[in-house]
Amino acid sequence: MRFDPAAIELLQCASRRARQMGHSYVGSIHLLLAMQEDPGMVSRLLRMSGADPMITESMVQVFYGRGTPDLPLPQGFTTRLRKILVRASREARNLRSRSVRPVHILLGLIREPDAAAREMLVLQGVDMDTLFTHTMDYLRWDPWPGETSKK
Repeated sequence: MRFDPAAIELLQCASRRARQMGHSYVGSIHLLLAMQEDPGMVSRLLRMSGADPMITESMVQVFYGRGTPDLPLPQGFTTRLRKILVRASREARNLRSRSVRPVHILLGLIREPDAAAREMLVLQGVDMDTLFTHTMDYLRWDPWPGETSKK
């Protein structure tokens, strides 16, 4: 399943965040940072659930440190991030979407039990069940243009 332009931009932003932190990988923590700075609905859903971008940024720096952003580091997605993207693709398919959107990636993150980003959200007091419910409500009430089924 293909990713829509907003989802691609979200993944590129996660890659930029990893590079800025001097990390040689792009993981779920970088994806979470990108989601929280994105002006779209995903960041609103996260804020509404109690996630604070400033706290997330501080937690990432404390837990994972900062490397040397000036070095040309090879970057690739971690195994966990790839699992999140596979789950996002499944979510999009199950919801009869033609492409994977950022909200599907959020659902993939919520459903990945061992993701570091999920643990950071839980440490901030975010209830994953509530976040999932709000995300599904958003998908139910805000149909994406082009999500209509074939006649």
